[in-house]
Amino acid sequence: GRVNVIQAGPERPGGMAVIACAAVRGFDQDAKIAPCGLVGDEDRAAVLDGVGSLAADTRYLLPVSGKRTNRAAVFECRDGRRLIVRREQAIKFEHDLNDSMRRRLLGVVARSRACLLGNLPTEFTEHCIEFGRRLGTYVSLGAGASQFERLHTLKPHALFLNLDEARQATELDRPEKSPDNVFRALLERTAADRVVVMTGGGEHPTFVAHRASGHLWTL
Repeated sequence: GRVNVIQAGPERPGGMAVIACAAVRGFDQDAKIAPCGLVGDEDRAAVLDGVGSLAADTRYLLPVSGKRTNRAAVFECRDGRRLIVRREQAIKFEHDLNDSMRRRLLGVVARSRACLLGNLPTEFTEHCIEFGRRLGTYVSLGAGASQFERLHTLKPHALFLNLDEARQATELDRPEKSPDNVFRALLERTAADRVVVMTGGGEHPTFVAHRASGHLWTL
């Protein structure tokens, strides 16, 4: 997924690839984890140093020649939501993810018990999902905006979106549409066949659906 350097106080690595690994490490100190994404070769050493506390396999933070890792700032809104502002976006998967990198990322999918995909080009995302499922890897997707129109064809085991993303994906972006209605519309739209999760950003509940049993939870 995406790797950013967060510019808020001392610079530190962020983005889904790093945050997801940190979340796993928070409840399992022994798990073998590997953040995967693109970083700039000009500051890769600093990024690796920044994720050192995760005790993760960092071989798949793949360097892009002649570039710096993307920069972002995070602001806390009064309503509790977090606003992410992209500042430097020199690296893009669509342009910088070459065939060698694709093969290495597919190798990680093949060797993993579970993986979380996010912000990859849609066609490559579909390839990773199908490849992982064939090999018995549990594949989760944190879908980006470019993939919302393909949720009915992308078939991960699990899908994770926040409420704002789910509103975009379902086109129920009017405030009068309740989170419950948005989540039920999301269930109709996605092909994820095990678990669907919609977080509320702290302001609304988190919704969870277990597809096989039909059970729904609000947390």
